[in-house]
This record gives sequence, structure tokens and C-alpha cells, in this order.
Amino acid sequence: MILVVSIFRKASYWAFLFSLALLSACSEKMTVQFQASEQTVAKATLGGNIRVNLKRSSRRTLGLPFAPSTHTSDEVLVPYTVSGTATPGVIHNLSSGTLRIPSGTDGNSLQFQILDSSFQGIKTIVVQLSAPKDGKLGNTNTHTVYLGDGAIAGQILINNGDLTTQSLDVTLTFSASGINQMYVTNTSGCATGGSWESYATTKSWTLGQSNSLATVYVKFRDAALNETECYSDDITHESFNPVTAGAVVIDGGDRDDHGHATSGPDNILGTTDDVNHDGWLFIEQLIDFAKKGNLNNAPQDVLVVGASSIALNAIQSATIVQNLSITVKTGSQLSNVDFNNYKILYVPGDQSNTFGGVSNSDLSILKTRRLDIQTFVNGGGSLVALTEEGSSEPFGWLELPLPFQIQSVSGTVLRKTQAAIDAGFTISDTDLSNGTPYHNSFVGPPNFNGLVPFVLSEIDQVITLGFSSQLHKSKIITHP
Repeated sequence: MILVVSIFRKASYWAFLFSLALLSACSEKMTVQFQASEQTVAKATLGGNIRVNLKRSSRRTLGLPFAPSTHTSDEVLVPYTVSGTATPGVIHNLSSGTLRIPSGTDGNSLQFQILDSSFQGIKTIVVQLSAPKDGKLGNTNTHTVYLGDGAIAGQILINNGDLTTQSLDVTLTFSASGINQMYVTNTSGCATGGSWESYATTKSWTLGQSNSLATVYVKFRDAALNETECYSDDITHESFNPVTAGAVVIDGGDRDDHGHATSGPDNILGTTDDVNHDGWLFIEQLIDFAKKGNLNNAPQDVLVVGASSIALNAIQSATIVQNLSITVKTGSQLSNVDFNNYKILYVPGDQSNTFGGVSNSDLSILKTRRLDIQTFVNGGGSLVALTEEGSSEPFGWLELPLPFQIQSVSGTVLRKTQAAIDAGFTISDTDLSNGTPYHNSFVGPPNFNGLVPFVLSEIDQVITLGFSSQLHKSKIITHP
């Protein structure tokens, strides 16, 4: 009796262990899931593959030699359903069914073919897995195939599609389906200049070109690392609004240091028949160019920044001939002046090169008003500025995407460019050269912030830059 009970207890013990092993082994279910949640396929291709991965259980519980291990080698059947906006049997040939994963393998692929690529826009194939017998689903049990014109249908817009901008800093907007990453660059072809980053619908960006047509490029890729073509959008960057801006001229000479009028036939200085002396005529023509290019119709004529003595005499004699009045502001007055009350803003040569020229302190105050000056010019006001070669920050008061780069030079021979002639400047090259020596040339940035060379030295250094307004009339007063 005791022996029978003992045997019975041992048998029950081994049965209990077997049950534990079986339950433990069964709890280690195989897992099936898609390798990726989505992909994109160009509709012009023949088709594609959708990979399903299988993680099999091979754990033997309690070290028992008879613990079930059939999951390591058996064939696995995975049911799936197909939906989406791409019609099965019309656009593609994939239909709901069961995927067979052969024994001893870790997955298999669903294959599909594109039957009709004439559709427009993007179509989707959505595949949903169901758990196999004695198995479970992983986290990725739905896969979407995006069918479109390219590998991935995508779009980029600069500043929501604006045609022009006056800032190099812009906002990019992206639109793409079925992607995970994007590569943004200013380089054509999307091969260099960027790096892969997580996809976002917007991104702050700095344009790579100024005062010209600027283009930004982007490509996308999905979780399977399929890449798109290189998409792009462009925008025209302009420091000065070509439609509304007044005339602008920036000169590297200090003609106001030794340029003034002498009396004409009436032998009276300060009348409209005054004639050229030491390059004064070029200052007079600069003012006339600014006058004819003015668009803001302001109540007052010329605002002069910080001029005195010789520099003041030069601008006074030029404006007298043009029948214009001047207002001189300096120091704290510059902090509050309303530029929009004037047709022309005139900045004389710097104090280091011009007697009575503009001081560094006045230029520093102007710098604090650079956005107001930009508004003034783009609102139709005209601007004339002479050399700042001797200042601490030449032309730093101009709100520009890239600062002007100047080089200290000196010479005595100058010539007009065709652009100056087209703009209406009639001064002879001989009279132009009377206002020398000049003090700086402009060597950058590329495209000179939208201005074009008006005057060159004998070795083609750029001495004067200009910008003509839309309504500028090329009729400059000619003096003997």
C-alpha cells in the first residue's frame, strides 16, 4: 500500500512538471510583425515586396528533454487582409490571404505587381496581419504601401510659396506621405550640403543665394531607406524691393571733400547754372538720380546726416541746382527723426576722409535705425551714401543679408559703366575722374546685395554701386 502511494505520488510529480513545461513552452509564443510600417513605390515600377519577420521560440523550460520545441522549425501560416485606396485586381494584384513562412526561416515577403499606373495622385495598399496559430503579433502589424509618381510623393514650399523675400531667413514647409526622414540642402541634386534628419512639416532655413533666385532642395526617405527624387522650390531674394524701392547709390569716393560748384555764366555761385569743380558734378547727378527715382512723395526733400563745413557745402551746392532743400540731423536727433518725411537720405563721406563728414558716433546711431532705413528705401525713399572707408563699420547701418565688403584703394582714373549710362548719368569720364582720389572699392558680397556697378577704376575695381527704381527716368541734368 505504501509502495503504491509512493509510485502514484512520483507519477503525479512528473506529470505536474510536464504540465509546467508545456505551459511555459506554450507561453513563449512566436511573434510575427512587419519589418517596417510603410514604404513608397513609384507607380512606374513593376511592383514591390512587403517583408514579414518571424521570431520563433526556442526556449526549453526546466531543462526537460521532452519540453515542446516545435516552434523552432514548423511552418507558420499568417493570415492577412488587404485594403487601401488602390483597388486590388485593378491597380495591383495583391489580395487578402495567408502568408506561408517556411520551416527553419525567420520570415517571408508578400509580393505585389502594379497592374495599372495611369491613376493620378497617391494610392495606398494597406495590409493588416492576424495572429498565426500558437503565435502573437508584434507592434508593427499594419503596413502601408504608398503608390505615387515618384518613390515618395513630396513637396517643399519656401515661405508658403511666396515669390520674393527681403530676408535670407525663411520658413520651409514640407508635405510628403509615408516617409520618416528628410535631407534639406541649398545644393542642387541633394547629394551634398545637408544631413538626414527626422521628418517635420516645417523648418527654419537660411537661403544660400542673395539678391538672386535662391533655391532650396529636399529629398525624403521611408523606414525601408527608399529615397525620393530631389524636390525643390525657389524664391527671389532682394535686399531692395524692385517694385517699391527708391533709387540707391553707394559711392567709394569722397567727392564732398573737394567737390563743389563754381559760378556759371551768371557769375553767381549757388544758382542753377553753376558748373563742375573737382568732381562736384557727380554729386549733383547722384542727387538728381535719387530725385528722379524717388517714389514716396514725402513732404520734405533731403535729410543730410551729420555734415558740416566742406561736406555740407558740397551737398548744399548740389541741392541748390536741383531746387531741393536740405535738413541736417546729427547726434541724438538721428535717434528720433522720421525718415519717411524725406524724399532722399544723404550720408556724406566719413570724417576720416572728408572735412565735415559723418562721424563714427552718427554712423553708430544710424545702425540702430537700420530697419527703419530699410523700410524707408523699400517704401520709395531714395538713398545716397559716400565712402565709409575710414569708419569702424563701413555701411553697417544698411540692413542687408550680407554686409558690403570693401577694400581700401586709391586712384585717379574712373569710367562709367553701361548700367550708369542706362540709368541716365551723362557726366564725362574726365569730369568723373576730377573727383578723385577715391578711397574704397567694393569686393563683395556676390551680386553686391542687388546693386550693380555704376563706376569702375582703370583696373576694373568697383567704385560705385547703384539701384534704379521702377519709375526712374533716365534724364539727368547736363552741365558744362
